[in-house]
Amino acid sequence: MKITALTRTLTPWAFTATLPLAILPSSFAQADDTGWISPENGNGVYTQWVNSALNTTNMGSYVNVGIGCDAAGLSTFWIIGTDNSRQSAVISIPGSIPDGSTIDSVDVQVCQSRAGTGTDGATFQTFIRVDGSDTASGSNITAATPASSPAANSDNFLLGIVKTGPVFASLEVGTLKTNGVNYQRIHTLAARINYTLPGSTTTVSCVTPINIGDDSAYRVSGARRGCEYADGHGYLGYDGRRKF
Repeated sequence: MKITALTRTLTPWAFTATLPLAILPSSFAQADDTGWISPENGNGVYTQWVNSALNTTNMGSYVNVGIGCDAAGLSTFWIIGTDNSRQSAVISIPGSIPDGSTIDSVDVQVCQSRAGTGTDGATFQTFIRVDGSDTASGSNITAATPASSPAANSDNFLLGIVKTGPVFASLEVGTLKTNGVNYQRIHTLAARINYTLPGSTTTVSCVTPINIGDDSAYRVSGARRGCEYADGHGYLGYDGRRKF
């Protein structure tokens, strides 16, 4: 259950855990996301792949016609077979995200497939480029096969930065080829920005955070943690993208 704001004082529920109990402050804030955003027409900084017209003109327009493996986006694509080749496209940051917002993370989604017969085993990674700095996912995606059955994949890039002035002023998303020879197609590419509005945090008290799994978790120093209350709200936490 998603909780976007706390409007009353919550009384911590005492429970037994393997860790010592203590009262610690925990903050739960109003979180939101932009929904999926397709790239703009044209090119990003990197132009090492080619499009389905076999040139590098307006690369963004070849992956912005669908979200995920939408049928509308399957007829055009990026393609490459050269190791360590990068291609990126510009994502327009919505003006609805005000300065002072915390940019929690960026999700990147691709629809991809192998290029054709004999190209099994092609791999790539997604990456983001924020304010001129690249971050790759570090996790290879293997080309879907056969070429007629593309697959949607997504990665989450944790940021935790505050948007203000030159910080989070530009965003590109892209793909990095991670093995040579075998050709790879990228049919669609999209990004979703997950953020917390400024001034929306309400602090409550809870017992020592406990590990509670992926479905309802609170990220503290890289761990997935949570707090449980006795008022019917159950676990309150953070899943790396949304606070609820």
